[in-house]
Amino acid sequence: MFENPQTATDKFGMPETLALTQFLKLVLLVQVIVMLVVVAAASENGKSGDAAAMFVINGALTLLKAAFIFGVIRALRKGSKIACYVVLAGAVVGLVYVLATFEPDRSMRYLGLKEFQYVVNVVNLVISTAGAFLAVRTLRSLKALEAQQAAIEKA
Repeated sequence: MFENPQTATDKFGMPETLALTQFLKLVLLVQVIVMLVVVAAASENGKSGDAAAMFVINGALTLLKAAFIFGVIRALRKGSKIACYVVLAGAVVGLVYVLATFEPDRSMRYLGLKEFQYVVNVVNLVISTAGAFLAVRTLRSLKALEAQQAAIEKA
């Protein structure tokens, strides 16, 4: 597909970080889908004013998350271990937050989406766990690559 490995690395980033960067894109996609479902459900329930407010607030938060995620992806493509630690910290905080606040919040109960909140919480638990796993795996791969390059330079 590519003439040399450097061309593939330039296009997709380091192979060691590819799984984590693709996972982060998936996280953003899930966030957008959840936002659209919540807004559509609020609109369907005849609360279009609330739906518009939720769309504006959640849309702004999603744009902020997108900027952050693409910044982390850019750093990961260059092989940044700090970006892996950022993803790991985010996954741990997300896991703790979902476990601490598993009950539907007031806005979801008001919109009649109490059951949907439980589904979102389970999805968030799975995503947080997968994020932590992929961040640790990527860190190990980057450290092994670094050790391998150090050994080659020594020889």
